[in-house]
Amino acid sequence: MAVVDLGRGKLWLDAKRFSSAKSALERFLTKEPNSFEAVLTLARVSSKLNQTENAVKYFTQAIALSPKDSAEIYLERSLLLGERGRFDEALRGLDEGIERFGGLVVLQNAAIDLEVKRKRYDAALTRLEKLAATMPRKESFLLKRGEILLTAGKKCEARKAFIESLNAIETLSDFRKNVRALQTMKTHLQKFLKQTPSKNCE
Repeated sequence: MAVVDLGRGKLWLDAKRFSSAKSALERFLTKEPNSFEAVLTLARVSSKLNQTENAVKYFTQAIALSPKDSAEIYLERSLLLGERGRFDEALRGLDEGIERFGGLVVLQNAAIDLEVKRKRYDAALTRLEKLAATMPRKESFLLKRGEILLTAGKKCEARKAFIESLNAIETLSDFRKNVRALQTMKTHLQKFLKQTPSKNCE
């Protein structure tokens, strides 16, 4: 039964027996070439085998076969390409996903992070500003802006963004301010402010 090879492929992937997984999945796909599950699994196996071109091909094929909730495949393909230093391809793939899913935040954040890795800080900030414009609350985006500016060596501009983020948090209700995630954010902001003293920023 063909389905046995699919099961074997998935089990051998989990067991880190990647060559065996690849053989089983390829056998299955000769009989069921449009199996989303098999194509996606083979993409992951190819990635583990450092067969980048095959992995990208199968991730792209999986996207074409995928159900609507397939944003994570765009992320996986982008991560693979980014790890190989192929940032332009990684960004193009993310932008395809952003267009398909109407600006999904997780994909936009991944694109911003890639722009930072490429040291294209202005491009990262432009993407961040577009994303922030669609959101009612700004504190996390101001923190992200500050982090990008700090990485770019613009300490005074970074400090301003960190202060604006703290001020945004202070406008929230006491209940919201005491949420653990926001308390953690405040701790990070205070740490960053110590790294960006006000001296020479007036």
